[in-house]
Amino acid sequence: MEAFSYFLQNNQIFLYISGLSTIFFLLSLLGLSWLISIIPHNYFVDKKRVSLIKIKNPLMWLPIIIIKNSIGLVLILFGILMLILPGQGVLTIITGLIFLDYPGKFRFERSLVRNKLILNSMNWIRRKLDKPDLII
Repeated sequence: MEAFSYFLQNNQIFLYISGLSTIFFLLSLLGLSWLISIIPHNYFVDKKRVSLIKIKNPLMWLPIIIIKNSIGLVLILFGILMLILPGQGVLTIITGLIFLDYPGKFRFERSLVRNKLILNSMNWIRRKLDKPDLII
């Protein structure tokens, strides 16, 4: 209850947090749409994962992996905050999980996409962006 009264007394902090939460929500929506659009339509058909990032220079690979994982961690942290603050916490956490590299990630992605509701939503986004439907 003390936290609630603190926000009532300092409503400017609440406005900043709400604004930041809204920005991250919009960025997660745009980022998720972009990620869905760059997935090849047969990405989930193969049992083995195919890298979506095509970089030939090995010196660039490490910084890109570090940046990508850092973005994923930040999205997960803000997603956790958005579970109690205004915003789409679960969507932001899922977007962060997509950015991270961890063992079993491809199996996790495949199990998510096998859900008919998620697959239909992803294919709807892909159709809006003139991309072919995903094949499972």
